[in-house]
Amino acid sequence: MTAIAFSVEGDEMRSIITVAAGLLSVVSVGAAPATFVLDGPSEKLTIGIYFNGSANLGERVIETAMGEAEALWMRHHVVLARASQADACIDVTISDVPITGTLRTAWALPLGGIDFSVDGVPDRHVNVSRRSIEDLMDYPGSPLHAHSHPRVLHDLVIGRILGRIVAHEVGHFVLRFPAHVPAGLMASQHTAAEFASVYRQPFELNVILEGRLREVFRTKLDPCATH
Repeated sequence: MTAIAFSVEGDEMRSIITVAAGLLSVVSVGAAPATFVLDGPSEKLTIGIYFNGSANLGERVIETAMGEAEALWMRHHVVLARASQADACIDVTISDVPITGTLRTAWALPLGGIDFSVDGVPDRHVNVSRRSIEDLMDYPGSPLHAHSHPRVLHDLVIGRILGRIVAHEVGHFVLRFPAHVPAGLMASQHTAAEFASVYRQPFELNVILEGRLREVFRTKLDPCATH
């Protein structure tokens, strides 16, 4: 399993950005295609996503997460859309158990993961640990502490974090890329400040992986077709 994790380094958790400043708006997600398509001269991929266990977080959190994930992939012509479980290309399961299957150092907290077959095909099932996200927010001294700010702010930050986790796992799936790179969206670890910040620069797709995505478009490889 490949996984994405928080890294907790020294006093960084105690000096996370003031999350009350410059907050992102909650983005509503309307009805949209739930299939992968290659669309005319300006091609785009449309990937349907189903959230299993979303009731544990609430609709506001899921909508915020979808808005964040969509924003990270939109500039690359990959369109993410919520779908029914039957129609979805990617099935995101949100559970209260930690992510397992990958060795981690003591300072890394795995948040999400996706499996690959021996022949390099990604599974359509993505696992996200709500418990790990909440544990990070409850870290002693963190301004993200669940009991230190209004519920609406708590939900906004959880949604933003969840959206960035989902966007990372979508990258593994669409690019058929089981590895990680040192920085950017497909890095294996991000700091708490990066995950919670309103700024998206640490989650850009790097140049090499942009080239890999162009190859997906060139070959018209449908990542959903094998599932």
